[in-house]
Amino acid sequence: MRYRFRDVPSLINRYILRKDNNVFISPVDLRHIRRYAFAAKRFTPGTILDVACGSGYGSELLDGVSTHYTGVDYAAYCIRYARAHYAGSQREFLTCSVFRLSDCVGDRRFDSIVSFETIEHVADPEAMLAVLVGRLAPGGKLVLSIPLNHPDIIYHKKVYNHSDVQSMLRGYIQRGELHLDEFRQVHLDIDPILEPLPDAANGTWLGVLKGK
Repeated sequence: MRYRFRDVPSLINRYILRKDNNVFISPVDLRHIRRYAFAAKRFTPGTILDVACGSGYGSELLDGVSTHYTGVDYAAYCIRYARAHYAGSQREFLTCSVFRLSDCVGDRRFDSIVSFETIEHVADPEAMLAVLVGRLAPGGKLVLSIPLNHPDIIYHKKVYNHSDVQSMLRGYIQRGELHLDEFRQVHLDIDPILEPLPDAANGTWLGVLKGK
């Protein structure tokens, strides 16, 4: 299902459509906007790293809690678009693999990190999670979203269920490196209040993790 401009919140016009209200909006766009809104309510002002930032609109959605925003994406065309449309004195957009962050940002650590529907695309998700955790400043927060039971033989390297996600996080939590502040299981359909479901067989794991 796709939605015309008149059927979606006005913020779509600002962050997705710009001046063309005839463009059709994917539900994926809507979900990601809500992910950013969810994260912004849980962050305190500080530096933010957005891993797989895409076209860069998240920089504006996080503007109220960002003292400096760094968006990285492996796709150079996404970064070119982000620089053209979302440039700012406290924003930077870098073409960079999550596994080569040191080449792009040196040894910097960040107060907050977001990465939405990314980890399922990489061949070594445990290594990616280790990179993200290692980039958290003391007491920093990491907001992740991971599709549950959503096979995609073209783009996804792994299909996750809730137990898989918990297993991936367990070691960090047991060692005290991360604390799970909050998690929700969100249905794949558009859900403006992100209500947790009793059993999201097909949905998304959305979690807030706090570093030590």
